[in-house]
Amino acid sequence: MSTCPSHAHDTGDSTNAAAAEARERRAVLQEEVADNGAEAERCRADIATNEACRREIQAKIDAAIDANSNVSFLKILSTFRIQVCML
Repeated sequence: MSTCPSHAHDTGDSTNAAAAEARERRAVLQEEVADNGAEAERCRADIATNEACRREIQAKIDAAIDANSNVSFLKILSTFRIQVCML
């Protein structure tokens, strides 16, 4: 039973190539995960900013309702704002 040295060498090269390709894919995936983490942080910051703005608008609406200035309109506006936030 004879072995072909060139065949054994090809197997090693293809194994090395596959390993190199896997390392490259892993590096790309790790970079994408890091990018996604950064994007998630930006989204959380945007959500926090929007929530603070929503609270401020609701506080103004509530203050206007408490001051009895066009209560019906302000209640409708408040309801509409709540419904939009649910979307």
